[in-house]
Amino acid sequence: MLFLYMACLVTFFSMKLKKKSDAYLISIIIWMTTIYVSNEVFSIGNNLDFIHLFSFYGVLVACLIVAVLFKANKYHCNWKKTLGEFYNINIHHNRNVKLIAFFFVIIFLMGIVTIPHTVDSMTYGMTRIAYWTRNASVAHYATNDVRAVTSPPLAEFVNLQVYILHQQKDNFFTLLQTSSFITNAILVWGICRKLEIDRKYCYIGLLLFISMPIAFAEAFTTQVDNFSALWMLATVYLLMASYFCLLYFRFCEL
Repeated sequence: MLFLYMACLVTFFSMKLKKKSDAYLISIIIWMTTIYVSNEVFSIGNNLDFIHLFSFYGVLVACLIVAVLFKANKYHCNWKKTLGEFYNINIHHNRNVKLIAFFFVIIFLMGIVTIPHTVDSMTYGMTRIAYWTRNASVAHYATNDVRAVTSPPLAEFVNLQVYILHQQKDNFFTLLQTSSFITNAILVWGICRKLEIDRKYCYIGLLLFISMPIAFAEAFTTQVDNFSALWMLATVYLLMASYFCLLYFRFCEL
């Protein structure tokens, strides 16, 4: 349900924005905000469980589908063509893009079959998800490991909802890091393009990131460094977009 909600967000914003990368990034921000707020709100009455989350995202997905269809009909948009253009990877005849896309698919499949295995996940990272699920709340709880209640919880907030909506199974815990790794590579590419660097050097920047040993290794763990890097790169990308827009408007005023 979480991934369906994300897909609906990306589809909706892709119909409003010209750049697919902007639509994807805005969707991620709204997706994360929704997860954070819903966790806090449902925790107030210890209602953070499958029924409430499934109903909540079901309503959001239904509203987004209606909004997409309404927008398509209002502007006489061929929404099937729009979806096809967005979700079809624009590879043309570029062998480099094909190889990178194939690499991302392999990485994603490896992330699906990988389960949590690192020490910090076993001691405090993932264990607090079990406590939150049992208590139906993300409120603090008694523990002998202070890291469980003091370390940043945003990544675990995502995995908490994945855990609850997946009937309390840990199969998809590493997908957050895997998806963050892929998104970071795309953001590195986007930042290079914002700098108006030649396309071949953009490929080099992307390859330098995906070949970074620590980034690649943590793509299959529940450690949150790739997830943290996502927000840093997203901030740089948005700041650069705002900076270049400001320069453009100032140039137009001359």
